[in-house]
Amino acid sequence: MNIFANNISPHLGNLSFLVSLDLSKDYLHGDIPQDLSRLHRLKVMDLGYNNFSGEIPMWFGFNSGFISKLETLSVRNNLLQGSIPKEIGNLENLKDLILFKNQLTGSIPLSIFNISSLELLGLSGNQITGSLPVDIYRRLGRTKRISLVSNHLSELSELSLAYNNFSGNIPPEIVNLERFELLSLGGNNLQATIPAKIGNLRKLQQLYLENNHIVGSIPRTIANLSSLWWLNLNTNSLSGVIPREIGNLHKLKILYLQCNRLSDSIPRRALQYLYANGDFTSH
Repeated sequence: MNIFANNISPHLGNLSFLVSLDLSKDYLHGDIPQDLSRLHRLKVMDLGYNNFSGEIPMWFGFNSGFISKLETLSVRNNLLQGSIPKEIGNLENLKDLILFKNQLTGSIPLSIFNISSLELLGLSGNQITGSLPVDIYRRLGRTKRISLVSNHLSELSELSLAYNNFSGNIPPEIVNLERFELLSLGGNNLQATIPAKIGNLRKLQQLYLENNHIVGSIPRTIANLSSLWWLNLNTNSLSGVIPREIGNLHKLKILYLQCNRLSDSIPRRALQYLYANGDFTSH
């Protein structure tokens, strides 16, 4: 039963010793109340799966007297609109920023990429526009160095920007983020080739580039992704042959290649692993 009767009690802000707040799936609506900004010790705030509307409040990122200790912020699956406030970049302890499935617009504020503790950035299912930062590696590389200096090695391992309206190229620097385990850029308007250095992401387990306008061939270096078990390249404009080297991906379970211009067939060795472990689609 929802004790807040579809709204958050203003008295909740008086719980000054609260460190974790989970109000997900409580049928809450309206704006996110500023009373929550009084929870100075809060480390986890989960407001997901409600009907919050309005904009993400700027007070999330005000360092002076507000929730600067926040490590996890989730407002996924709401009705939030407007742009992501640049002030969120002031949350220097933030590890998980989860904004999936709202109605957010505008571009990603570059201040987010300066959060040295950030491990998970989830923006899928919004209407975010613009290009991915061309210097994304330089920015994240700088935050890694800050993390090392402060003896807190927290490097970005997951990046989900799927199903927005990003256009332009896949930033070539992104292949230098060697800690990546999941990279999801599907459902955008990216127009480029798959970088030949994609094989640098040796810890990558899941790669989603489906439903874009990616051209060229599948690089043979993709065989270097020895941890890869899910590869989705469907509905692009890829051409050429399917590289035999895919057959060296022993952990590959799911392979989607349909709706491209690829010739030849899936290498027999790859089929052996897929038949044994998972699924594939190439039509």
